[in-house]
Parts: sequence; structure tokens; C-alpha cells
Amino acid sequence: MEPYTPERLPLGSIDWEMHVSAIGKASAALARYDGTLIGISGIINPQILLSPLTTQEAVLSSRIEGTQASLEDVLQYEADVGEPSEVEEREISPAIGDIHEIINYRRAMGAAVEELKMRPLRINRW
Repeated sequence: MEPYTPERLPLGSIDWEMHVSAIGKASAALARYDGTLIGISGIINPQILLSPLTTQEAVLSSRIEGTQASLEDVLQYEADVGEPSEVEEREISPAIGDIHEIINYRRAMGAAVEELKMRPLRINRW
């Protein structure tokens, strides 16, 4: 048995012209990601680290009420660019209502946390 010898790069067997549009989209996505990283570098924002945790908590808490959407469904929905129309929403996922419920749950938790900053919990003494 002979060892595998890979082709030299760049591969001549690939039809690069056929993949130009996909390469362009991938390059644009990487540029957006790079811009995001540059934008958050140097800024300490704990919300960036807590956001996935609060979303996961919202997914798990909403399951008690019977929602079927997963964390991946919510993240994919939020990652999509633009607002799809109602017809497109139905085609994207049968659980789009569940996703909205989870997002609303997370927003309500965020509003509660902000409210606690102004009006902390106290033990009332009569």
C-alpha cells in the first residue's frame, strides 16, 4: 500500500468559476464576522457572554409551556438577515411562533433585570 500524496495547491481539478458566487458570499460573511470582532475588541460587555445563556434559559423555560423550538432554531432565526414576510416565515420553520415566544420570554427577562436595577427586591417591614 502506498501513502496518499495530495494534489498540489491550488487544485486544478476544481471548476473555480462555478464556485465564484459561493466564495463571494463566504468572503462577505467572514468580513462581517471580522468587523464584529473588531467592534467588540477592547470593550468589556458581559452581555455578549451572557446572551447565549439567557437564550438557552428562555428555550428551556418555554419548553414547560410546550414550545418545540430549539436553541439552534432561535439562533438561526436571529442570524438571518432581514425580516422575512409571514409567508416566508411559515416556510422557514413550523415552529416560528415558538421562536417568537422564546424571544419575547428573553426580552421580558431582560426588562425584569433592568427594572431590578431601579427597584431592587426588598423585605418589607410593617
